[in-house]
Parts: sequence; structure tokens; C-alpha cells
Amino acid sequence: MLHKIVRVLPPGFIRACGRLQFQYPWLGSLLRRVARSIASNEGVIANGVGKGLLFNATGGYAGYLLGTTEVEEQQAFAGFLKPGGVFYDLGANIGFYSTLAGRLVGEMGAVYAFEPFPESAERARQNAARNGFAHVQIFELAVSDANGTANFALLDKSASHRINQEESGAGIEVRCVTLDDIIVEKGLRPPTLIMIDIEGAEFAAIRGMKGTLAAHKPVIMVEVHWLVKELHETYEALLKPLGYTVCTLDGSPLPTEEIRYHVIFEPTSA
Repeated sequence: MLHKIVRVLPPGFIRACGRLQFQYPWLGSLLRRVARSIASNEGVIANGVGKGLLFNATGGYAGYLLGTTEVEEQQAFAGFLKPGGVFYDLGANIGFYSTLAGRLVGEMGAVYAFEPFPESAERARQNAARNGFAHVQIFELAVSDANGTANFALLDKSASHRINQEESGAGIEVRCVTLDDIIVEKGLRPPTLIMIDIEGAEFAAIRGMKGTLAAHKPVIMVEVHWLVKELHETYEALLKPLGYTVCTLDGSPLPTEEIRYHVIFEPTSA
């Protein structure tokens, strides 16, 4: 019953409560219980860009069904995707952004989602099907800077699973591809927008799409997992020579400290 009440609360109030949990432990405990209940259900997204879409949040976050997950990112993402657009979702998890994109680009567009963890990839596939989005395709692949295989570490949450940077470790073996090569192999349409959230391997993926970037100049939205040095190096060596600018999600200059934030690489002709 409590999670049903939460779903009708204003999104701003929900996010404010989320921030307060760090000040009041008792509130944090209550919110975590409610979040687990919501995230284990199928329902209708309550707010945000995906409002009204069907979604099964099992294995994901309560904010997927509430529509409160990274509102600023949702808004930026929606600003770049129009009917007929082509969206590439690298690190799709259970398909939150892929499902939203399915609505934004419509039947004349295309969505290509890449998720190497089998259970999450299947959930993403089901979420697209729930909404009749035949133009959303899910590929059970990891995107990187080389073709081959890699150890994929399985952590507490499926959204945190990642390519293991060490030589060995507990996990599963997954197939890795470069975006340049998989576009040719599968005959995919060139991207309008690429979103990358792959837990620390973002700039490896960008190095594997140089040909695509040069030919088609898509906008790229990237979550920076404390990789400040690699961000600057990749921008100066690869993206800037291709005519890209870079800024944070809110348009401010890039932070110099090692924190988690989002950036947008945008071609000057966009």
C-alpha cells in the first residue's frame, strides 16, 4: 500500500526525501524498504519522459517506475531525440532509456540497446515488447575498443555489473565488439544520439567508434565514473579533432575533481 502512495507524490517531493535519507537514518531505512517494493514490480511509469509507459523494474531501481531517475538526464536525452531519430544505448541494463527512446523516436526511428548481462538484456527486451516497440532491438553484447571476449564482473546490482579491469575475477564471459564493427556486421542505421553508461569503460567504447563519429557526428551523452584524466585525454586526442565540444549536463565547465557526473559531446554542426 505504501508504495502505491509514493507513486502519486510529486517527483520533487520524492527526490527531496531521497536526499534527506542521508541525514535521518530512520528515513533511509523506510525509503529503502519502499524502494525495494516498487523495484520488484511491473507497472506504469508515473512521471518524467516515460510517463504512461509499461515497465517492469525488477532488477533495477524504484526511480524507473516512479520516473524520478536522473530527471536532468531524461530531459537532456529527450531534447536530442525526435521522431525518426536513432538511439544507441550502451549499458542498457533493463532498458529504462531504451524504452523511453522507443516512444521518442517512434516507429520510423530505431533504438539499438547493448547489454551483456543476459538477465538484464532479456528484461530490456520484454520492456520494449510490453509497449509494442518493435523498433527497439537488444544486443547481448559489451561495447569496447576491441572485438573479443572479456570477464564481466557481477556485483550487487545489475546496473553496477562491469567489465573486469583485472586479468581474472569472478563473473561471466561476454562478447565485446566495437561500435564501428557491429554497425557494419548488423547493418545498423547510423546514430543520432549515443548514451554510454558502462561503469568505467566509457572511453574504451568511444575509442571503438571513431569511424562512426567521423562519418555521422552523433551527440554523445556519457556518465563519467571518476575518470577525469581519461575524459580530458579522450576529448583532446579524439573528439576535439573531429569537431566536438564538451560540457556537463547543465552546461557548466568540466569539474577538475574526480567525481561522478555526466557530460555531453556535441558536434559543432549540431
